Amino acid sequence: TFNITGLSISSAVISDKKLREAFSTQTERLHISQTNVFGITAFEAAYTHGERWLTALLQYLENNRDHVLEFIARELPQLTAIKPESTFLMWINFEKLGMKQDKLNEFIIKKARLGLNDGAAFGTAGNGFMRLNFACPRETLDEGLSRLKNAVDNL
Repeated sequence: TFNITGLSISSAVISDKKLREAFSTQTERLHISQTNVFGITAFEAAYTHGERWLTALLQYLENNRDHVLEFIARELPQLTAIKPESTFLMWINFEKLGMKQDKLNEFIIKKARLGLNDGAAFGTAGNGFMRLNFACPRETLDEGLSRLKNAVDNL
C-alpha cells in the first residue's frame, strides 16, 4: 500500500490460524521474516500519518489508469488494455499485431524504447501481452504512450 517494500517490511492479516502458521513457517524458511529499524519506522509512520497521502495517491493512480485506458482505446485500437482491479500494473493485449512473443518483446524494447514487463514471464497465458506500470508522473506516462503509438503506427 505504501510502497516501502525496499525497507524489508510488510504485513499480512491472516485470520485462519493454520494458514497463518504455514505462512509464518514459509517466511522463516525463506529468511524474509526479519526487518530493520528503518522499515519499522517507515511502517509505523505510514500507518499512523499516511492516510491523506494514500488517498491522494490512489486518486492519482486512478486518473493515470483511466488516462491509459482512454488513450489506448482512442489512439491504439489494435491493442486492448485490461482495466486492473487492484494494482498499478496494466495488462495490454498486443495479439492483433500478429507478432510472436520474442518479436513483440524486441519491438517494445527497440522500436518503442519502453521497458514493459514481458507477458510470457508470467506463463503461456501471457503470450501476446505486455504489462505497463502507470504509477509514474503523467509526463513520463505520456512520453511512454507517445512512443508506443509512434512505434505501432510505423509498423
